[in-house]
Amino acid sequence: MRQPSEKGITLYQSIVDLLPHGVICQDQDGNIITINAQAEHLLGLTREQLGPDTIHWGNLLCDNQQQPYNTHNHPALLALKKNRPVHHESCVIKSQRWLSIDSTPINTDGSPAVLSTLTDITELKQREEQAQSSLFKLSAIERINHISLDAETVEEMLEQALEELLATFNCDRAALLYPCNPDADSFSVPYEQTRPEWPGAKSQSRSVPMGSHTSELLLISLNSPQPLCFGGQNELPVPSEIKHHFHILSQMIMTLHPKFGDPWALIIHHCTEEHLFTDEERWLFNEIGSRITNTLSNLIDLRNLRENEERYRSLVENAPDALFVLDVTNHQLIDVNKNSCTLFGMRRSELLETETYRLNPINQPNGLNSARQFQHFIDQTLAGQQPVFEWVFINSDNRRLECEVRLIQVPNNKELLIRGSIIDISERKLKEAHMRQLSRALQQTADAITITDKYGVIEYVNPSFEAITGYSSAEVVGQTPQILSSQKHPPEFYQKLWHTISAGETFSDTITNKKKDGTLFHEEKTITPLKDDNGNITHFIATGRDITERINTQERLLHLAHHDLLTDLPNRGSFNERLQMEVKHAHRKERRVAVLFIDLDRFKIINDTLGHDVGDQVLQTAAVRLVNGLRASDTVARLGGDEFAILLPEIASTDEVTMITEKLLLELAKPLYINERELFISASIGISLYPDDSLDPRILVKHADMAMYRAKSMGRNTYRFFSAELSNRADERLTLESNLRRALEREEFCLHYQPQISFNTGRITGVEALLRWQQPGHGLTPPDQFIPILEETGLIIEVGEWVARNACQQLRHWHDAGYPIRMAINVSSRQFNDKRLEERVQKAIQQSGVPATAIELEITESLLMQNPSRTEQTLKNFAQMGINLAIDDFGVGYSSLSYLRRFPLNTLKIDRAFVNDITTDPDDAAIITTIIAMAKALKLATVAEGVETQAQLDFLRALHCDTVQGYLFSKPVLPAEIDTLLTQYNGITEPQKEKGRAGVTPARPATNNLPRIIGLSDQA
Repeated sequence: MRQPSEKGITLYQSIVDLLPHGVICQDQDGNIITINAQAEHLLGLTREQLGPDTIHWGNLLCDNQQQPYNTHNHPALLALKKNRPVHHESCVIKSQRWLSIDSTPINTDGSPAVLSTLTDITELKQREEQAQSSLFKLSAIERINHISLDAETVEEMLEQALEELLATFNCDRAALLYPCNPDADSFSVPYEQTRPEWPGAKSQSRSVPMGSHTSELLLISLNSPQPLCFGGQNELPVPSEIKHHFHILSQMIMTLHPKFGDPWALIIHHCTEEHLFTDEERWLFNEIGSRITNTLSNLIDLRNLRENEERYRSLVENAPDALFVLDVTNHQLIDVNKNSCTLFGMRRSELLETETYRLNPINQPNGLNSARQFQHFIDQTLAGQQPVFEWVFINSDNRRLECEVRLIQVPNNKELLIRGSIIDISERKLKEAHMRQLSRALQQTADAITITDKYGVIEYVNPSFEAITGYSSAEVVGQTPQILSSQKHPPEFYQKLWHTISAGETFSDTITNKKKDGTLFHEEKTITPLKDDNGNITHFIATGRDITERINTQERLLHLAHHDLLTDLPNRGSFNERLQMEVKHAHRKERRVAVLFIDLDRFKIINDTLGHDVGDQVLQTAAVRLVNGLRASDTVARLGGDEFAILLPEIASTDEVTMITEKLLLELAKPLYINERELFISASIGISLYPDDSLDPRILVKHADMAMYRAKSMGRNTYRFFSAELSNRADERLTLESNLRRALEREEFCLHYQPQISFNTGRITGVEALLRWQQPGHGLTPPDQFIPILEETGLIIEVGEWVARNACQQLRHWHDAGYPIRMAINVSSRQFNDKRLEERVQKAIQQSGVPATAIELEITESLLMQNPSRTEQTLKNFAQMGINLAIDDFGVGYSSLSYLRRFPLNTLKIDRAFVNDITTDPDDAAIITTIIAMAKALKLATVAEGVETQAQLDFLRALHCDTVQGYLFSKPVLPAEIDTLLTQYNGITEPQKEKGRAGVTPARPATNNLPRIIGLSDQA
């Protein structure tokens, strides 16, 4: 083959150098056969610089992945290896120039070679990258726009936008900070999207302290119109507190300024490596931020509109008024609120379908037609007025509703609309009527009403004020309440009054005021401040009531509370108060005080016999005499019943007390003339002294009481001073009472019986059961020591039942033995008043089996005078049972013949006091003679008690007394001794049993047995 000439080679090279593309021809070993100037220019090296072995000229290039070429992926070698053309786009590492390389296998002189053409595509590549960048940014912006358009809520839009930012910028975190306030103490991130691997994930809404660097960052951002980049090679460093807290290496931030509310901060973070933000990224971030701002403004605006609409709808729906919108053209309601439905009692749909005229009566209360009158108000509204008027509607129940209506035209270019509000004033009308009633009540009330201004100047008084004070309204209006001042209260009283009401509090007290005529009156006053809506006092209203009569009544009641109603003397409570005061005074002055305890003698007999009216007059007379017999400094009190107490202060000696006491006894002993009857009273007086007998006022009264009982026991109509011996006796009595309460259950009581002998037969016809108390270690206790205690304590009821039961059982024994005698059982006053007395007596008789006719109940003469009607009925009940009734101690009372005839009595028992002096005292002899004669006239049997001498017996026999009883025959004895007496002197042998029943065999008849019994008594 002919070799090319030198000239030809030069020409070939010149042609190749003129080509616009770079050309490189290489053999199979990589040696450059040909390279033109354009290739050298594109590669940036000459052939000489490339060297002989230039197969690796590809190491000057890098592929699309920015990796340099090697022997495996060099374009020229790949074309030789694959024996086909290979196309590559590569970047020159040194110049960053992009080349399009086409390597094609060729054959040169029979040897394989490769021809590579290099075309500069840098400008094309740049335009492509710019187009791709623009496309990327447009795509991102388009996605943000879609998010903005599709999102319905701020929350939804922000969450999706942050997620898009996270993907677009390939960052670790996209977040929003709100509010963007550099002056806050802390900040939080309400919205964020993060990659799961980021260490600071899940920090949303966490409060982070605001450091100085962070505050400075936010401040710079607020003032910057463009996004700011921090960290790495960016212009600003990441604040240390944020960097450490959120692990941030690089961040970009921009401030969003929506139309409403505070600014927001939009942030993206790179946390795994530092990132240098490009201009394109800044531009895109700014564009996205701007769109988020616009969307945020729109959504907030929309949300506010919705909230305002909901708020408006809520206000309309929940407005206290009933609201409606009326289309004037067709007179149809086009909208109503909930209260309209409630007012008319209809559903919304029903109201909107109802013609308005159906909601009105035909005529209004003024008589005008509803339709025409309402049209008149509509015309006024369309003329620009806003009429307010009262109107009557009809609801669904056909009930009339009194309302107030306001109309206003609704601005509208298309329709004539009127908005109306309805207020149900039915209740207000009632209140107005009520206020009119209150006003009339104010005028007609019995209380005096005064209204003043806040300075106390009278503005109004009602008629009652005029009636109570005597002042007319014209005389007091413009004056102050001082016109009524009585000068009875100190200045401090009125200062306190004014201080109270000025403080906004109510004053209430009793004031003594003066009427126009100068008369003083007591007024129950209440002054109340009246306040405005701000709590400021504007007026005072005073109500007053004339309570003069009530005050006088209270004073009288107070007097009665401390004084006895009958005698007007101080009562027990008042006496004790005065005694305590005098004792304290005497203690300071080292003086003596005397206490006198007074009990009227035998007052109960007068009261029971002559009646309570006479008894009251006796007490009043005694009170006057006691007061007249004392000094002015002394105090007389009635303690109750016929008991009085006297306080003698400033006592010099006991002689002075003695003199005063004796004077009082003389005063009391004077005759009394009541209802033309002459009466006599006396008193028993006990005296105790302070400090001799006690330092305690209560003990002084107690000691005086003890001394009084001692005086009474000494024969009455006398006085005794307290002594230690009396106190000991009181202690003994207390012990006696305590033991007596257990005597019945300890079986310490027993019965003695005293026989009663008939003058006619000389035999024992009955016995009187007498109670005895056998105290262990004390023997028999005298009846006069324990019977009164049984009466006082009420134990006599239970003990009396025991007496009746045992006496009846003993009587059954004697009857079974053949002695048909009678048993006399005493009934005390306390027993007689027992409602179960009849039941107890009947039960005792039934349980014993004795006939009721064998029982005789003895009651005292004075007992007959107590509640005669009830006494008569009780005695009749006993008589119907067959029980005999006897008056015991007859003659000591004041019973009249009418009383004896009134009651179903069987026997009179003459008191031993008359029998004792029957042979020596003509008066006693006359009394007994009269009693026996009266008894025979009334067909009553007589029993003389206390017969102790033959002379007494003879006297009584001469008067034809029926039965005698006394120590002349026998003192009260045990049942066994009565058995002996019955056996010896009633002519009965030992009992015999015959045919299973008790029987007796009569002895010879006894005649003139009385001497035999008398003889027995002498022997006994």
